[in-house]
Amino acid sequence: MTKSIFKPYVGPNYSNSDFKLLVLGESHYAPQFLTQNLTQNQIIERFEFTNDIVKKHISYKQIKYPFERWMNTFTKFANVYLGRTLSKIEQVNFWESVSFYNFIQTPMANNRTSPSHDDFRNSYDAFKQVCHSLNPDFILFWGNRLWNNFPRNDYQLTTHGDLRKQNFLSLDRMIPFLVTPHPSSSYFNYNNIESIAEHVTMAKDFKANKQNPAQAR
Repeated sequence: MTKSIFKPYVGPNYSNSDFKLLVLGESHYAPQFLTQNLTQNQIIERFEFTNDIVKKHISYKQIKYPFERWMNTFTKFANVYLGRTLSKIEQVNFWESVSFYNFIQTPMANNRTSPSHDDFRNSYDAFKQVCHSLNPDFILFWGNRLWNNFPRNDYQLTTHGDLRKQNFLSLDRMIPFLVTPHPSSSYFNYNNIESIAEHVTMAKDFKANKQNPAQAR
């Protein structure tokens, strides 16, 4: 069973959140971790790599770290997810209340390298472990390439009476999810707000109905 080599980022307020969001990215461009003989310090650095990225973004919003271009992706995602332009403090609050994990557990050599079919297949067990640990109420996939190559072992599609469709992963429990264009692309913009809001509402309703089954009748 494959274990995570990139530990998920878990915001300090995630566990107390009424609605737990897992943001799922695809892969890390980290050629420094491709060597076969990593030192113990490099193994620790690799394990914390995802955490360090999100924490750098938060530190930038707190004016404690210099700007880097990739940070625009995290800023844009939070703005579109919540449907408005957030202040720096609101950006910090958002990222400190969610979790973030990159699905592929193999570092990529550069940003032109795509994960292989084996990379996707071999990363699935680690992903399931992360979901079991984080217990998210909703997963938002970053990008169609991630979803198009994602193992479909546990995928379920539900159509509601009003014809709305809702995606689920049936792991140790049913977890609703949504796939959006990658936030770094021009296809991810304020036009996505309505779809995201609709699926968040459905996920919240699903959670409420599980907790209060009598109300779901």
